[in-house]
Amino acid sequence: MRLFRVISKTIWDQTQQLGYVPRCGNDHKLDCVHLNIEEAVLFIANKYFVYAEAPLVLEIDGALFSDRIEWLPPSDEQPWLQPRAHIDNLPQAAIITATPLSYRDGFFGWENDKQ
Repeated sequence: MRLFRVISKTIWDQTQQLGYVPRCGNDHKLDCVHLNIEEAVLFIANKYFVYAEAPLVLEIDGALFSDRIEWLPPSDEQPWLQPRAHIDNLPQAAIITATPLSYRDGFFGWENDKQ
């Protein structure tokens, strides 16, 4: 099961040192790790990140904790399923790829060659 998470370059650097992706504020608030399906990646990147953060897309092997994933229904703002993992943190071992997003004309883009 392929899932995704968008993080900043700073968080990616911390991940390399810690061995896991640190939780963001919303993760702490709701006590889960927010993940995304592929359709949500660019929405999340463009809504929550700025160019200076140099965001990356992490492709995640969700099979490693599939029994701990809660699927929220689509909403008006996000018309797709929204996975939340009830795990302490996202282990680096679950990351398949880390791909920097491109930036052009004020928007992030992503060429996912895994399709």
